[in-house]
Amino acid sequence: MDLSTKLLETSNYYEIFSLPAGWQIDRPLLDSRYRQLQREFHPDRFATKGDVEKRLAVQTTSLINQAYENMGMRTSQMLGTFFDGITRHTEEAYRWTEDIAERGFKPVIADRDGPWQDYGQRP
Repeated sequence: MDLSTKLLETSNYYEIFSLPAGWQIDRPLLDSRYRQLQREFHPDRFATKGDVEKRLAVQTTSLINQAYENMGMRTSQMLGTFFDGITRHTEEAYRWTEDIAERGFKPVIADRDGPWQDYGQRP
């Protein structure tokens, strides 16, 4: 289980799946590597082993599952940050910030959400 130890020692999800770091993830390759790692480390494969091996298999597959789930979110999180930076520097964002400074946060949000009856705006 040398690979298991290596996986548990890294927090880099790209390394776990042997993928190049970047904005775009090769989803079919990620899925393939995920299934490969799950086959290798699934706790059922260690049912006849000792307690240490069983626990290590559970920890490893938990890490693999968490990394796999987060890999799909990582791109969204990076894009969210990117778009947040863009939208903060628009004319509309500047006007909205000025409106909040003049009238306060709650009234501006109430005006924004009122037409859709969001966040407690329902009668």
